[in-house]
Amino acid sequence: MNWYTYLFDPDTYKTFLQTDRKNVGVRKRQQQAAERIQPGDVLVCYMMNISRWCGLLEIVGGQPDHDPQEDPFPVRLRVKPLVLLEDVEHGLPIRNPEIWEALSFTRDANPASGQWTGKLRGSLVPLDDADGSLLDRLLRRQDRERRAHPLTDADRRKMASLRVRRPEADVAVSVPEPDSEPDPDGIHDGGGDARTSHQVQAALARLGADLGLD
Repeated sequence: MNWYTYLFDPDTYKTFLQTDRKNVGVRKRQQQAAERIQPGDVLVCYMMNISRWCGLLEIVGGQPDHDPQEDPFPVRLRVKPLVLLEDVEHGLPIRNPEIWEALSFTRDANPASGQWTGKLRGSLVPLDDADGSLLDRLLRRQDRERRAHPLTDADRRKMASLRVRRPEADVAVSVPEPDSEPDPDGIHDGGGDARTSHQVQAALARLGADLGLD
């Protein structure tokens, strides 16, 4: 069994919970990565913006399905939920010492630097066996115990959506905070200034919405 990341943001996680929870999707360019994943492998779910681990999804069946409709995430993986922490306050904050001091990509990192986010720049990134096993164990334990980790004021701000008013409807636009992880599109490649990158992304999102783009 191997472990891989799968990234949500608060909105996409909420949407996923409202489905039959049998499929997740990635972009077309990730098809080769998806094809390397085998039944029995596990996706460790991470919620961006509030930096919390929130679930385990086991891969079932054969090769990934492909959604024939126009969809930004057309390569589908069939999954079986092992753990889904539906209440965001039950999610496990990555900065909890039990997690932060144990994961190979965080234990020697400065939490404020952003350099530790390398494993969290996109979905389907392989996790070291020790990291995957640790998160698997802690998420299963949390599924039994359901200990609350209250949201901070900063968490609540990051979860808030900017509403852009258009003639036909209001559009929700998520604006990342300067210290948040990049989104699953892989927009942030690690180069340049992260604060500037996020400001540019927010400005483009607002402009796109004003122009009527998806």
